[in-house]
Amino acid sequence: MAVEADDRGRLSGKVCVITGTGGSMGRATALAFAREGASVVGFDLTVDPAGATVESMAG
Repeated sequence: MAVEADDRGRLSGKVCVITGTGGSMGRATALAFAREGASVVGFDLTVDPAGATVESMAG
């Protein structure tokens, strides 16, 4: 599931730093922020789940 970014989103042009992107709450937040047009920088202690979040955003 790729995230469709909205250029007119509430977070368009913003950079958001989100921790815990490998977990359920951090993942949901990262995907929602990206959907609103933000550039997302995500961190997590576990690489594989965080990588899956990045792949979901990239398509």
